[in-house]
Amino acid sequence: MKNKCFDPASFKDPTGRVYWENGKLFRSFNEKGQAHFIELHAQRFYESAVEQGFLLDFEEIEKGSKVILAPRPIEWISYPYEWTPAQLKDAALFHLEFLTFCIERKVMIKDATPFNLQLEGNQWIFIDHGSFEPIQEDFSWKAYKQFCETFVGPLLISRYCGTNACLQFRLNLEGIKLEEVQSYMPFKALFDGLYLFHVKAHAFFNSGTQGSKKKQPSISKAQTLKIIRHLKASIESLTFPRKKSNWSTYQQALPYRPEELEQKKKFLAQAFSLKNYQRLIDIGANHSDFLSIYPQQAQCILIDQDFQSVESLYHQTQHLCLVQDITQPSPALGLHLQERKSFGERMKVDLVLGLALIHHLFHGRNLPMNEIAKLFAAFKSDLIIEFVGPADEQYQFIENPENHHPYTQELFELAFSKSYRLLAQQEVKTNKRWIYHYQWAG
Repeated sequence: MKNKCFDPASFKDPTGRVYWENGKLFRSFNEKGQAHFIELHAQRFYESAVEQGFLLDFEEIEKGSKVILAPRPIEWISYPYEWTPAQLKDAALFHLEFLTFCIERKVMIKDATPFNLQLEGNQWIFIDHGSFEPIQEDFSWKAYKQFCETFVGPLLISRYCGTNACLQFRLNLEGIKLEEVQSYMPFKALFDGLYLFHVKAHAFFNSGTQGSKKKQPSISKAQTLKIIRHLKASIESLTFPRKKSNWSTYQQALPYRPEELEQKKKFLAQAFSLKNYQRLIDIGANHSDFLSIYPQQAQCILIDQDFQSVESLYHQTQHLCLVQDITQPSPALGLHLQERKSFGERMKVDLVLGLALIHHLFHGRNLPMNEIAKLFAAFKSDLIIEFVGPADEQYQFIENPENHHPYTQELFELAFSKSYRLLAQQEVKTNKRWIYHYQWAG
């Protein structure tokens, strides 16, 4: 059909396809997939999963003898390489809880990829309606290895190396091989049951003996539920080391006097009330001071390159929080570079916030003023941005003497006037900081 195109990420689905038609998303089933859907639907499985908050709601559409699903739209699509370890941990626990729910109803989730999960604010939802099949007599959790590679491995590396191993999904959308996970682990990990049983022993079993691959045994329902319970308890007890960074402690040392901070908040509140903004992105959102004055009607995304700051915000707000370096945003990845869309393709907004950020882009990334303006203009939306002048203490603290690009308020205003029309401007810190509200005019 002229207005119908298949979603590039659904090529692996053996029971159907996801496609777009006239701007709406649909899921179709082949003969096998439809038989599974009809059987499980008759048992009220889908209805129960939606009611319990596990599965994305959908509308059922009949086209002749075929069943087509129209899933409820998700405002923002995010990927595991944009999450923090704490978010991946919660996603893993959500998946295990949903898997238990399914098994108790004689249903199996066929795969165990975090790409089947999405964050709506800080709540998880399972989005793949084609991932279910009735449990047969020869019961086995075939996706156990996949769960360990896509959830357990990255979580353990984050735990013992103090890094955000979620970023490794950029290198391999299928997760981290169990043998590779072992190369990251220190000796003390041998006393960790999550690593010992679900990575080390698991990898040894799958490696075979004397070159011959061992046969996958049949695991009973009771045994599978026992494995899931052990995974759940082990993952729940995981903690991640907190390393001090400039951003993780930023809120304790905000560079404003109380009256200056209130003046800034007042300007933001007035700017928000000027237009009915519905989709907002806050770039460099490393603290929670302005969360309470975001437009109540708006869907908001908070992004920062420091995963510990994002992790902190994730536990403080209902808004979607993602790890993202705006100068190196998530690219298109996967098959034909279409399987996973780029950050820019997914994040369409009508307002961008860039507060106390411009001097970091200038000195930390060595970006000339014109390039900084282009970076924001790429969103093609209104903008609230703060100019931090050379007299500001924070500017002087991070100043890079090797950066010889010119940096003045006049140059800033000239660069941004090429794509924006000024709506309002105010000094928020005497002779040091100014805030601007721009309308997109590109």
